[in-house]
Amino acid sequence: MRRTLQLVCAASLAVLAGCSGTPKFEAMAPAPGIEITPAEASDGPLSAEVAYSRDPIVGRYTRFAGDSPRPTRDSGEIQIFGDGDQWMIERYRVPANPDKQPVLERRVLLGEGGDGSVLLRESVGGDKGLTVVFDPPVRLAPPLMREGETIESAFTARIRDASGQREEPGTGTARVTYAGRQRVETPMGTFDANLVMTEFFFDFGLVKIDRRARMWIATIRPGRTAIVAEDIVERQTVFGFTTTHRTRMAIEKLVR
Repeated sequence: MRRTLQLVCAASLAVLAGCSGTPKFEAMAPAPGIEITPAEASDGPLSAEVAYSRDPIVGRYTRFAGDSPRPTRDSGEIQIFGDGDQWMIERYRVPANPDKQPVLERRVLLGEGGDGSVLLRESVGGDKGLTVVFDPPVRLAPPLMREGETIESAFTARIRDASGQREEPGTGTARVTYAGRQRVETPMGTFDANLVMTEFFFDFGLVKIDRRARMWIATIRPGRTAIVAEDIVERQTVFGFTTTHRTRMAIEKLVR
């Protein structure tokens, strides 16, 4: 029990400053600070290779917090890099003060499923470095997804602390939807983007996590795709006390 309490308390620290409401999670729901409008329907299915590109890239993003349409002083950064059949997507908060180092907010490890699908292997998030290991990996995307198609998965997972010495088992469910195309206005320009929506629910006993995200993916240069905007809402319930944290980012430029 003591070990469980330590993990639960650490997991809740990252969201204690959040708001209490949960934004409506729909394709066309408002994303304050990010302008979205309908675009022409996609002319074919979305490939997993595009939705979860392993193209090495570093992008800088305007960042929004809570439900405010005003950008924060800090910016965001997304880095993608790969090694063989696995690749990482890392999200950072970049302080406005140049003397401070970027802060890793989340790292996800993805892998190939052997048939062109994409698997989620593990996720690391929060300043406590808590890791969620998916065993077996969760299928994030089939090789091709039609517009409006949703895939659902039930999974088992383990949450462990940064030392790797404390670990708790849990279960969860995942829903991934290709919601079609939307036009997104960002500081870098306007893109006709593919919208992928994900919903994850984790149950680790004393802590429950509901994480939902909208991710807009577009071609930013010939042959190169990137996440041009995203809207992430994470809701945690600990001992019956619920907190919500929301972050959005819109691409400003390519660093690399």
